[in-house]
Amino acid sequence: MEIVFITDENYALATRVAVRSAMQNAVADSAQPLTVHVICVETTPLTVAKFRALGARVIEKDNRFAGVGQEHRHVSKAAMWKFDLPKVFPELDRILYLDSDVIVSGDLREFYDLEFAGNYAAMARDISTHDPRYHEKLGLRDYFNSGVILLNLAAMRHDNIPAQLLEYKINTHSIFMDQDAFNMVLGVRVVPVSRIYNVMLHAGRDALTELGGMENWRIIHYAARKKPWNDMSAPLVVTWMKHLSPEDFHTCLAAWFASERGKTNALERTVSDLKKRLAKLEKSRFFWRALFYEKRVDTDGGVKRKFKLFGLGIWSLRKRQNLRVARVLGVKISWHHGLVLIDPASGLRYLDRARADKKINRLRKSGVLARHRQRRLIVSLTSFPARMYDIHYCLYSLLTQQCQPDRVILWLAPAEFPNGEGDVPPTVTRLKKFGLEIRWCEDLKSYKKLLPALAAFPDEVIVTADDDIFYPPDWLEKLSAAHRQRPGLIHCHRAHFLFNGGAQSVPYHQWRKCVSGSAPSVFNFLTGCGGVLFPPGVFHPDVTRRELWQKLCPTTDDVWFWGMAVLRGTKINVVNDHTARLVYVNLARETRASGEPTLVSVNLFNGGNERALNNLLAAYPALTVALQAARYDELGQLPLGRAVSRISSHAAPGAPKVSVVVPVFNVEKFLPRALDSLAAQTLADLEIICVDDGSTDGSAAMLRRYADRDRRYKIITQPNGGAGAARNAGLAAATGETLIFLDSDDYFQPLMLEKLYTQLTVSGADLCCCNYDEDDAGTVRPGRKIMENLFARGQTLTGADCPAWLFQLTNGAPWNKLWRADFVRQTGVGFGAQDTAEDTVFVYRHMATAKITRVGETLLRYTVRRKGALTADKAANLRDTICAYTVLHRQLAALGLARELNDTYYRAFANSLKCRFAPDTRRRIADRDLKLLRDFLRSALWRHIEEPVPKRDELVENLKRLSI
Repeated sequence: MEIVFITDENYALATRVAVRSAMQNAVADSAQPLTVHVICVETTPLTVAKFRALGARVIEKDNRFAGVGQEHRHVSKAAMWKFDLPKVFPELDRILYLDSDVIVSGDLREFYDLEFAGNYAAMARDISTHDPRYHEKLGLRDYFNSGVILLNLAAMRHDNIPAQLLEYKINTHSIFMDQDAFNMVLGVRVVPVSRIYNVMLHAGRDALTELGGMENWRIIHYAARKKPWNDMSAPLVVTWMKHLSPEDFHTCLAAWFASERGKTNALERTVSDLKKRLAKLEKSRFFWRALFYEKRVDTDGGVKRKFKLFGLGIWSLRKRQNLRVARVLGVKISWHHGLVLIDPASGLRYLDRARADKKINRLRKSGVLARHRQRRLIVSLTSFPARMYDIHYCLYSLLTQQCQPDRVILWLAPAEFPNGEGDVPPTVTRLKKFGLEIRWCEDLKSYKKLLPALAAFPDEVIVTADDDIFYPPDWLEKLSAAHRQRPGLIHCHRAHFLFNGGAQSVPYHQWRKCVSGSAPSVFNFLTGCGGVLFPPGVFHPDVTRRELWQKLCPTTDDVWFWGMAVLRGTKINVVNDHTARLVYVNLARETRASGEPTLVSVNLFNGGNERALNNLLAAYPALTVALQAARYDELGQLPLGRAVSRISSHAAPGAPKVSVVVPVFNVEKFLPRALDSLAAQTLADLEIICVDDGSTDGSAAMLRRYADRDRRYKIITQPNGGAGAARNAGLAAATGETLIFLDSDDYFQPLMLEKLYTQLTVSGADLCCCNYDEDDAGTVRPGRKIMENLFARGQTLTGADCPAWLFQLTNGAPWNKLWRADFVRQTGVGFGAQDTAEDTVFVYRHMATAKITRVGETLLRYTVRRKGALTADKAANLRDTICAYTVLHRQLAALGLARELNDTYYRAFANSLKCRFAPDTRRRIADRDLKLLRDFLRSALWRHIEEPVPKRDELVENLKRLSI
């Protein structure tokens, strides 16, 4: 879908609003992607950069129609470029032209796909306010509005229509700038379209009523002389305001206040009416019911305040660090607080340079310590000539830190600055008197920010920074505080996680970005732009070998430094309350609107990171082994608890009694049976959370059909990450008093949830389980029964009542158990990230501390060995099983229960391993996995079974089958 706008400097703000509305509301798909073109006529470079930052394709033109006369001064002569659109876009057969004073409010695909049938254009009939006899004078039966035109460019080029349009305009007196020309030249060869594609707001109430409600409108045209960007009393001004950026909002606000009509009529009348209404309301006994105020402090330290009147969101304010964002009647407004602004198109934060310049000019005190620490804290960065014109903003942020560094060093290469400091701008050299040091070194490209500092200060703490970021005042203090607590780790503000939620490594672009709240890990991939603290001795000795990094990672220093740290066994920690949202010094450069080169464009968009990682792993096989070993060692710490911690501690009033989490992946055959069993439950107060884990069959469409019929079904869609990641996503969204899990190929009996919920509530337990049947390719047999003899003392039991048999009470799966939501949240344990056995830690860790009850009936049907299911390949899942039980042992030890639950733990472990074996298991395990598996078992598992354990001989015999 090709859309074009034409603008000059006067209409640039309105055009930006129209472009944003088109990008947000003109529905596109893979078969018909959306491309927005903007023809800029004699506009400034800043205006062009703003359109490019929105993602539009900009075409710059001169004002070749300046000499053409016009009657209406409110119409721009730049609009006459629409005559030449067939020539401007010679490669296109059709294009949709839109005026600058429109907003797109709906799907345009049906309009865009309209058949021309030999006609030149498609337009809506004009509802004009001038004398209707004017149409008759032109000899026209129908008169069309040219603010919205779908043009048949191929036919117009063939018949030389552009020349005819211009000739008519030059030689014929006409009232409207271009509209008369289109109507007269195109004549009857125009396809009339519904006016929902050109809703002119000055048409009058009756005419607008005929078009139906606003939800049916596709394009809203502010065609009257009263425009929303300079008159607050314009119709539907709030609808138009929703597409304003913060910067444009301030421009409009100034225009509204400058307008006498706006001041005297709209603003004063609105304020006066509001005061009167509130005064009357305060006397009403319903006043306090009408008001609603909420204050919430987020986990990241931000504060949000809301004010509602009769359920209508009047005003909200979100404050975090140096930024304030408000919503007035749903319109987002952000304003200066400190030096940070937000670009609404890209969502990026950037520096207010005008205010920053004033602060830099007022800088009077040194930004480094006069008396050095015992182990110095050195901030190191580098740059090159193309960046020197604005690097002083970054340097100012480093010299005004709350925690002053001992030194701030800027490393430059003499080859790039032949005249030394004579080639450095005064804005940079002026900062030397405030503590900046400029030092010279060999040209090592981006590696200059760390390698020279490592050589010069091998025993000091070095913090690296990037030259295009403006760092907040507490940036260095957070890094320093983290280092004081854990001196042996690398600390950073910003890191990516090398896995996407599953257990297998994935390409760079699929990593989980900007992680937070994770434990120190070698899988936290540090990103230098956020700032990284390197203590001494954290790197492999090869870190300074130039011939290696130039060959393996020539432009990706972050990849090299991360790999050298992992080889040394150093973990990377993301600091508390980290600064993940960066403030960029130059927004145009970051959005690639300025055309300046950046390492991001080389490494991320051109695959540089991917190549560097592959080179590094191929050159250092020990790095692969280190990652595999760390994967098993850290598996229980990293993925668990992230989603679960967001479950509310108490169910909100009116919350459902049960939240059912259903992970779904390519189960089109079985899914209706599972979902129908939930709809048939006698306990109707349910919340059914279906997590589509990247299904490629018809499962997603089926879920949508169920959600359309029954509002209890809620759908979450995410890339494929495995059953554990899907269940964690469902946990994060759950709001019910209790939780239960249903695999999408199983189903519940109608009374199941009612009986489990009743028993759980009456007994006051944390967990209630039931019996189940197994369906093996149509053969139904009883599943593992609950050990009723363990409940001899009453309706509930705990681990202290049966420590030797706790995990054998029932099966180790989550789907026949109803959990109290508060209990799950308090433990902070979720599902693992491995492909299988992801539920082992979750189930047994909760059973270890839970108060357990049961319903001794068979209420669930479990489908076993479904073709394509992950659990079908026993050999491939052996490592996941061993990994899960190793993590569980660590969890029990942390609770002080490892010795008490020793017998039941090893019974469950040995039984699970036994279930994973088949006569041909050894032949189906890949040789490349055996060595790593043997090394892991020698270092971890044998340590667990040195002491006498239940079924030890059986466990050892099973392992010997693998020749381990």
